Parts: sequence; structure tokens; C-alpha cells
Amino acid sequence: MTPESSLAAPSWWNRLWGSGDSASVDSEALQKTYRLTNEQGPWMIMALSFRGPNAMKDAVQTTQELRKKHKLDTYIHQQSYDFSESFVGRGVDRFGKPRQMRHQQNTAFEEVAILVGNYTSVNDPDAQRDLEKLKSLSLDSLNKEEKKRSRSFDELRRIQNELLKKDKGRTDGVMKLAFITTNPLLPDEYFRPQGVDHFVAQLNEDIEHSLLENSGKYTVKVATFTGFSAVNPKHIRDVQERGIQSSRLEKGAIKAHRLTIALRAKGYDAYQFHDRKKSIVTVGSFATPGNRPDEEQFRYAPEVQDMIDRFSAKQKASTGELQHPGLQTGIAPETLLGIPFDIQPVLISVPQRSVSSDFARRSYDTP
Repeated sequence: MTPESSLAAPSWWNRLWGSGDSASVDSEALQKTYRLTNEQGPWMIMALSFRGPNAMKDAVQTTQELRKKHKLDTYIHQQSYDFSESFVGRGVDRFGKPRQMRHQQNTAFEEVAILVGNYTSVNDPDAQRDLEKLKSLSLDSLNKEEKKRSRSFDELRRIQNELLKKDKGRTDGVMKLAFITTNPLLPDEYFRPQGVDHFVAQLNEDIEHSLLENSGKYTVKVATFTGFSAVNPKHIRDVQERGIQSSRLEKGAIKAHRLTIALRAKGYDAYQFHDRKKSIVTVGSFATPGNRPDEEQFRYAPEVQDMIDRFSAKQKASTGELQHPGLQTGIAPETLLGIPFDIQPVLISVPQRSVSSDFARRSYDTP
């Protein structure tokens, strides 16, 4: 390479952020490199968010600084918010149909968030240490005024500082409002506790087709029966033979048992589970909820979605009879043996016996 060509060649920084196609290519490559996936986390720190035409560019620069200068695992997550569409509200209108509502602010926008870390829990010592560090950091990438304007709620911050006459001697960093959260690409089911305590485990020991026998990690809850007091499922067979049901919860346990047997007779992989306040029936045994590393938006696996759709409540055809408005929505749950399923089945984690719960119980029982 000649001296002239060396001088003519743009520097790495100019190639990255200067004008021209090469800058655009490099910026897109960095976006892919730093993009959040469901492999990160599961617990993270929400550090900053950006909005506007320069949001992604500023987010990439800030991410680079946090990674290179401060040695923090930092990722970018872009999300769209649309408040211009109507949505189903609570209750029904005078015709018995679900109410259609609109947001007060009819807007749509995108935000780019910066999330930090790969932490095992909200109480992870590394998470607490990094959170304190982030709250006091100042970032070179946000020193310029035009960079600050792309931060979410920047105008609100400016007005607030003027009204409160912010103390110039304070050293609050730009990420002083950072907080610990979950990876937004992971489903809610991922964070639900799976362990059951010793008492609940005993309730389900002698139950036919107990959910504790399910070898999968996930299952679809299709029916729920609630009550007011604890029930001993060992009495289910006696209650059936005598025709005596001592409580609402015990009645629910009987229905859960009958529904499980009926579903099994139809070829479904059905299970029952009982705890202190309810009995449930689930269908299926799945190793994964369906999220894939190559997809930004979570989707259920086809077999999971098929099971949810199969047992969801369906829109029923109108009979033409006059119905009381507010009591008739046109949606009715599926039934089997006259026992209704839930309106909306949900994917849940298969419960396991909790060693930690047993340990805590023994600790409390120790004199």
C-alpha cells in the first residue's frame, strides 16, 4: 500500500460512523453482534433506552463503551409500541360484546433498550455489584447534547432538573434509574417457580396420573377448580363411592379426577394436580415452550399452540333468542362430561418437588 493510499483510506472510526455505505454496513453488523437473544440472562439490568431517528446509532455507541471501557456484557433490544390500535377492555357493551377501548395517546413508536449482564437471579451478587456501578457511571458517548436528546423522556428530565434546581455537586450518572429485570425475550413461564413443598407433594403422591409424574418441563393447563380449604386427594375414591363431598375444594378435586380420566380415554396425555387452594388438569408434556434462538419474538411450539387452540373457548353461533345484555358474550368454554374447561388454556411449568422448600420447613420446625 502506498503512502498516498494510506492517507486516503478512512480511519476505523470514520468507516464506522462516517457517511457512506461502509459505515452503514458496519453499523448493521454491530447491531447483529450486540442484539439480545433468549440465550442471555435470564436476569439483566435495564440501563438506558433511546428513541428517535438516531436511537440505534446512539445505542450501539453506548453499548460499545460499556463493553470496551467498563467490561460489561451489554446487549441491544429494539421494541415497537403501538397505541393507535383499539383493544378489548374490561366488561361488555349493551349488546353483550367485549368493549373496544382506545389509548388516550394515539401514537406508535420504537425504542432501543440497553440491557446489561447474564445473571442467574435477581439477588445475584454480580448483578447487585454491576447495578451500583452503572448508577454512578458517566458515559463519554452521551456527553454531547445531541446524543442526550435521543434518550427516552429526555425533555421530561430536563424540565424536572430545572424545576428541582438540581444540585451541581451531585454525581448521579446517566443510568441512575437502572434496575434489575428479566430478559424480555423469555416467556413468563420461565420465571415461575417449579418446586412444590412437602405438604403439596404428599397430597399428590397416591393420585392416578399425577402431574408430578409428567416427565416434561412444560404442560398446558386446561381446567381449574378452586375452593376454600385444603383437600386430601387420598379421599377422592372414598368420596366417589359414598357420594359425599365435604367441601367445594373436594368437589373440584373430584371433577379434576373425572376430567383427567375422560381425557385419557380420548387419547390425551392428561394429568391432575392438587394444592391447598385449587385442583388443575393439564394436557401434554413438552421439553421446550417453543422459543427459538433465531427468532426475536417468542412463539409457542406448534404442538403447544395446537393444544392451546384445541381447548380454548370458542365463539358460539347466536340462537336468535333474546339475551340479557352484559350476560351474553357469545363465547362459551369447551366441556367434557359436562365439566367446563378454562376459557383460555395456558402453558405452565411442570411442578417438581422443592428441596429448598423442604429445607426451609425443617429449619422452621427446628426448636
